[in-house]
Amino acid sequence: MGKPLVSWAIEIGKRTCDQVVVSSDDPEVLSLAELYKVHALERPAELARDDTPMLDVLTHVLACEPGPSDCVVLLQPTSPLRQDRHIKQARWALTLKGHSDSVVSVVEIPAHMSPDWAMSLELGTGYLRPVMDGRYPTRRQDCRVTYYRDGTVYAIRTALLRRGEFYGRSSPLLIPASESCTLDTEEDWEKAEEMWGAVHALQQKDLSHAL
Repeated sequence: MGKPLVSWAIEIGKRTCDQVVVSSDDPEVLSLAELYKVHALERPAELARDDTPMLDVLTHVLACEPGPSDCVVLLQPTSPLRQDRHIKQARWALTLKGHSDSVVSVVEIPAHMSPDWAMSLELGTGYLRPVMDGRYPTRRQDCRVTYYRDGTVYAIRTALLRRGEFYGRSSPLLIPASESCTLDTEEDWEKAEEMWGAVHALQQKDLSHAL
């Protein structure tokens, strides 16, 4: 799609947030952040491992960039197709729902993939057994509605992060599966390019009608 993944996160962050901080141990990423005229924060090596919790990264950002904001919006580069309204809706929901500590984007899990239908192998016997609560619905319609975090956007109260927590009382921002794409595998890249092509075609169609 023509530019680094971090560029997509920076650009949408500049459009929707009051301040943008890029945390990385990669000099190229930090240089890119400087080109965009946003805060480039060098991440310590101990916070740049594959198993580093995101909470630790955000705590480090808050310690180095203490701003007046009472909310932190996390925009991971691996979700480049997020839209401005996703972020605005997450921030608005956090403001509206005063009891919530965070707002997390989620996508509904299809009924046939519900945890209610998940099975594991019993140790010792190798027999199948239901994973959830010892129950196994016989119809998909009886499965409970469940969701997965898709990583599009996290809006978190700063006070919660300072207490060493990430989710707290978390409210959902439901995103359609057609708008959710996280890049982890080659198949994800193909899906993202397909989705981007569809969005771009729709935008061009709307533009031509406007003309």
